[in-house]
Amino acid sequence: MRDVLDRHGLEISSLAYYPNNLHPDAAVRRAANAHLKRVIDAAAELEVPVVGTFVGRDQTKSVPDNFRLFRRVWPGLVAHAESRGVKIAIENCPMIFSYDEWPGGTNLASTPAVWDEMFSIVDSPSFGLNLDPSHLVWLMIDYERVVRDYAAKILHVHAKDLEIDRDGLYRNGTSSLGMG
Repeated sequence: MRDVLDRHGLEISSLAYYPNNLHPDAAVRRAANAHLKRVIDAAAELEVPVVGTFVGRDQTKSVPDNFRLFRRVWPGLVAHAESRGVKIAIENCPMIFSYDEWPGGTNLASTPAVWDEMFSIVDSPSFGLNLDPSHLVWLMIDYERVVRDYAAKILHVHAKDLEIDRDGLYRNGTSSLGMG
């Protein structure tokens, strides 16, 4: 794979695996974390510098309780990435789009307040954001300020366009809880 990429002047900016790394079912969580470690290993083998993923969230628990779980899960995952020279970039999507993702969504890491706590627990240059500004827009978070405030933690960026559907916003709100 590396030879094919080099021969054609291509590079892979990141590998991605987006499970719920804090899933409430311990067996599902262990499987997700084991697979994430394999993705990190593959990134190291391919000389890909970044792996994008979600922090995850146990929807049945409060934010403080999720951080207790985060403290048990994430330092080891980041240490694994560091040992292989790979960085982990957490996407900021709350994953709160469908009825099965309620309450609270399945990704804790969607706001600056959460990021601050997350980065205080795992303070590593190998742990940062895979910034997707489109999620910040619909969450009404100032994406330009996020770029200024978290520049040192932005390890990768997702870029896509976004349209605010004012009628849809009126009908369903920012949380997409409406019927359509």
